[in-house]
Amino acid sequence: MSTEQILDFFKKMEQERRENPPKHIPRNYVEECIEAQKEYCDKINVPYFAPRDGICWSCGHTIFGTEINQYTKKEAAETLITSCPICSRTYCD
Repeated sequence: MSTEQILDFFKKMEQERRENPPKHIPRNYVEECIEAQKEYCDKINVPYFAPRDGICWSCGHTIFGTEINQYTKKEAAETLITSCPICSRTYCD
């Protein structure tokens, strides 16, 4: 496989994840978490680091949810999110 084919493959995977988020996490919950994080960042006057769509651009998982390895709405409203809770990829780069 060429580098271009590999990149195309991952772009297609990412697009599919964005269009079809996991069924067990209501999309509005993720959107509420994103909004809570944006409000928290505005409140403490810091940049918003988390992925704008709630999907880690490194591992492709949804970072917001109710599972043990995801940020909850409460955490999004009270904590500055700077990395993926699953793969630990920093968003500060």
